[in-house]
Amino acid sequence: MVIFSLVDRTGGRIALIFFIWMGVFAVFVSAQFWAFVSDLYNQAAGERLFATIALGASMGAWVGSVFAGVLSQYMPAHDLIMLGSATLMIALVPISYGMNSIPDSSKVVEIPQVEGEQTAFSKEYGNC
Repeated sequence: MVIFSLVDRTGGRIALIFFIWMGVFAVFVSAQFWAFVSDLYNQAAGERLFATIALGASMGAWVGSVFAGVLSQYMPAHDLIMLGSATLMIALVPISYGMNSIPDSSKVVEIPQVEGEQTAFSKEYGNC
């Protein structure tokens, strides 16, 4: 994001590349988020929390786009890019707090692995 901001400040044309990168980034972050959540919560907790998480994601998309629209009236694009980067960094704080505050009743119970048994990943890719 810093590189996009610097290129935009120098007058470079980044619109198409930035648009494609944001699309790829959004898909990647969504997939990583759901993989992360499925590793943290058991099925019962996931079913209970799914609606809340989905509502928060939908509201965040709406509020974020309205907020960006208002800010675009007062800030140039390269500053909005840096503000987005700062927002992503700030989001790490509640994520790290959330990982440590999950009740034991909602956590995934790890199935003990038999010694010498390989997981699907290690069968395909070996022990990287």
